[in-house]
Amino acid sequence: MTRASRPGATQRLWAIVIVVVAVVVAGALAVVMALSRPSIERTTWYMTTWSERVALPTDVKLSLYLDGDGYAGSSGVNDFHGSLTLNGNRITLGAPTVTTRQTGTPAQMAAERAYLAALPNLTAWQLAQPNLTLTGGDHNLVFTSG
Repeated sequence: MTRASRPGATQRLWAIVIVVVAVVVAGALAVVMALSRPSIERTTWYMTTWSERVALPTDVKLSLYLDGDGYAGSSGVNDFHGSLTLNGNRITLGAPTVTTRQTGTPAQMAAERAYLAALPNLTAWQLAQPNLTLTGGDHNLVFTSG
């Protein structure tokens, strides 16, 4: 009896081929979807608009850089960093740690306090190039890529 004449051998071979093709196609689709998903990471974002009660002084340039499991940026006076979690369009920023200890004008320091206080309250992001909008609670921060 030859291999081809054994009962069910052909069906088993076709079943294996179908499973292998399905796995390859599923893997390719996952790669395409991951590559087509907009990324907000590895870009320096500069604040253009915010909903904070404190006026943003014209001499203050607020920035944010997101990468992997952390973030960093500038409050216009001091640099800071913290932990980051991205899950779909959800974002969690851990409380920022200031890495420099400079003092600015009262208006600059008020803007810094408002910015750093807003970051851990942000819960969602939306990308509409070139703008990144971060929202959460009463906070609405709009950045542009730099």
